[in-house]
Amino acid sequence: MTKNYRIIVEIYYQNNPLETISKEEIIQGELNKPSNCLDFSMGLDNQIVLIQGVQDKILKEKIQLLSSEQQICPICKINLHKHGTHASSFRDVFSDYEIVVQRLRCNDCGYEKPSTVMTLINDKISGDLKKIQATLGSTHSFRENEKIFELFSGKDRKINNHDRIKQVVNSVGKALEEINTEEKEILTVPEATKLVLNIDRGHIKTIEDQRSMEAMVSVVYKPECIETNSKNTKNYITSKNCAASILDDSQVHIKILLL
Repeated sequence: MTKNYRIIVEIYYQNNPLETISKEEIIQGELNKPSNCLDFSMGLDNQIVLIQGVQDKILKEKIQLLSSEQQICPICKINLHKHGTHASSFRDVFSDYEIVVQRLRCNDCGYEKPSTVMTLINDKISGDLKKIQATLGSTHSFRENEKIFELFSGKDRKINNHDRIKQVVNSVGKALEEINTEEKEILTVPEATKLVLNIDRGHIKTIEDQRSMEAMVSVVYKPECIETNSKNTKNYITSKNCAASILDDSQVHIKILLL
């Protein structure tokens, strides 16, 4: 008797794993006796289909969470209403997806909540794909990268063409350069001849058992960093190279740098 297999994704609540909310068959096939290295595994094509099918189901469930609760307009403070849907693309390491997001709009002022992949995550590709593109792009030529991605994806994908990989490498390089520049500025802060120290203390409540812990807060800054606001308002620190620290009494320790 021939054996078959099927792989199913089930969705359930964390506190009730025995009750299935929904389930969907992702892939099915026949179990054959392997005869060589080519038919021993599922095969690359089936593996890509499996990954794509599972993630497609998970993405649909995650997208539904965005509109699972009543949303409030930040301007009018009234309920947002459904206003059609937005379809947009999402690119991951092995496959591409079409994401459909519910549009929510305010009937009074017209405010609309972000409802595309670009507005939700500020990009159309996953962080994993961008990381791999940047890593390989820094050690191989861009056209070599295009061939490598095509080999592992099992097909030619526009998101992995040499121009796109070049853009990712350049954007990551620019970000690293900016971070490096900021770190140099922080490490080259000139010594101060005079500093002002403000200290305050208080109690911070804990979440677990409603206890509180005592904390001491201190701010250290240069006198010339103080700028006066309009009358009857507090002063504030805005100048660069004005360092401030939040210290503790052996219970809390945070460090801040005001630039």
